[in-house]
Amino acid sequence: MEGGTSVTEIASRAGQATDSVGVIVEAARPRTALGQPFEVDIVRRAFCRQGRLQAALKRGLDVAFATVLLLILSPVFIVIAAVLAWHLRRSPIFAHERVGRGGVTFRCLKFRTMRDAEAEEAQIAHASFKAGTDTRTTRVTRWLRRTSLDELPQLINVLTGEMSIVGPRPVVPDELRMHFGSLSALLLTVRPGMTGLWAVSGRSNIEYPERAAIELRYVTRVSLWLDMRILAQTLFAVARARGAM
Repeated sequence: MEGGTSVTEIASRAGQATDSVGVIVEAARPRTALGQPFEVDIVRRAFCRQGRLQAALKRGLDVAFATVLLLILSPVFIVIAAVLAWHLRRSPIFAHERVGRGGVTFRCLKFRTMRDAEAEEAQIAHASFKAGTDTRTTRVTRWLRRTSLDELPQLINVLTGEMSIVGPRPVVPDELRMHFGSLSALLLTVRPGMTGLWAVSGRSNIEYPERAAIELRYVTRVSLWLDMRILAQTLFAVARARGAM
């Protein structure tokens, strides 16, 4: 999907955007991750739309939620890290470059699920890749992916302010360029999330361009109430291991 038609299609499917969002979309153009400076005014407009109080509450909830989960799940972290270090004979944590709010790149953390770093980098570079079908995964790492436990280290990214608990899934620069085009700036007005509207809608069962439409729909409707609904649906989806990659 590329060219003007794809951008129009995404905007149409995102749908029901307010006039203020329309202004943001019209002004949008490729950002930092694509080699150009990010338009600060776009962030300012989106921030005003969300409301300063709501943004502060969302950040406070992110910090509180991530802190509590890290404390509760620390034994699980230790066990998973030890098992992976023994099982894969390499570092259990894998860090890969993603694009965050404002087009600033960051190192997104996850537990390693591939036998070698090159394979993991290739998997990250191709969003439609199904790791569960690849022989470079193992029964243990496929289970981690199916239960989403491989993404628990991203709680650290939440604490550092690079991610949110709820938001669009973080993308690599090539994904941003290929699937969001001139709407990249709109996507980058919010922090990427550990879970989000796409995650509870089916995750890897839903591919581009529908995924782009879902992610942009979240950005145009972001609210604490929507976040609470997504969190509740996430617990149900994880319990069923629905749409895990």
